[in-house]
Amino acid sequence: HRLEVEEQILASLCSTGEHPDPEAEYIRAWEKSEEQYLKLSDAAKYGANEKYREFRQQVWDVRHDGEAMPPLFGDESGEAGDEDLVIAGARLTYKCPLSATWLVDPVTSKTCKHSYSKDQIANYLRAKQGEGPCPVGGCSRRVRPADLYADKVLERKVARHLRQLQAEESTATYTMVQ
Repeated sequence: HRLEVEEQILASLCSTGEHPDPEAEYIRAWEKSEEQYLKLSDAAKYGANEKYREFRQQVWDVRHDGEAMPPLFGDESGEAGDEDLVIAGARLTYKCPLSATWLVDPVTSKTCKHSYSKDQIANYLRAKQGEGPCPVGGCSRRVRPADLYADKVLERKVARHLRQLQAEESTATYTMVQ
């Protein structure tokens, strides 16, 4: 945020020509911007930042592996409704709701938090002319390409889960029945 503000202030100072005291104008503009920023809610400051969301998810996973993380800022989507309730004990799934196979290059919807394999949801949305209802049963939200983000945290979870399954499979003992 600070870098963006500094770029805006410098661009403004450069575009308006000569200034009797550019340093004082810069400081005045910086303080005004900082004052406005401090008045923003945490949701406005951090809610749309994907790096922050990813970090928050990693911290959550340390103690709650496999559990869905509740929204930190209440209703992050901006829409109120019963479908926004977070059910305690909900488990994440590592399978795509469209293909019923393990997630590949998972993407997650910002509106409903459901995840899909990237190619599967792209094909689904192409068939729906770019926008359609969420393919997860019981979800009333709509999915658009602009609402999807690459979910690197989930990608690592799927990979870890598949490694764990493979390790369990390789250590399993079988009894031959004749």
